[in-house]
Amino acid sequence: KAGRLEPLPHWDRFSAFAANRMAANRVKEQQRMADHATPNLPSRDFEATSRFYGSLGFTETWRDSGWMILKRGGLTLEFFPYPDLDPLQSSFGSCLRLDELQRFYDAALATGIREACSGMPRLHPPKLEQSGMRIGYMVDPDGTLLRLVQNG
Repeated sequence: KAGRLEPLPHWDRFSAFAANRMAANRVKEQQRMADHATPNLPSRDFEATSRFYGSLGFTETWRDSGWMILKRGGLTLEFFPYPDLDPLQSSFGSCLRLDELQRFYDAALATGIREACSGMPRLHPPKLEQSGMRIGYMVDPDGTLLRLVQNG
């Protein structure tokens, strides 16, 4: 067959490798682009909010004068400035769904957040709720209620 190039002997292996690599990259891109929601919570002072959540293992991934994003593992919390917020009147809240609820709760206790029925910040210990879910509660310095829910 004159004029036709035959594939090199290793071409089939390379083609399979390239196809597998492209498929893996598509899966990674789909995972990265998966739909998700993040809570948008108030902050009277970004620096104070960052310090509070930083003590719980969150790190800042974005901050400008109008927005702040904090992450801890698979958790993302987004904050907007609300300097006039009265924490006692706040009705903001969110759920943190945790694989290791007790570990997170113990870490929060270790930072000095106390178990209490009033005041901010504060914790309420995890317990088995009527829903069958194990849930604890944390109120941050801005009065935001975070439900700490044990996954699975």
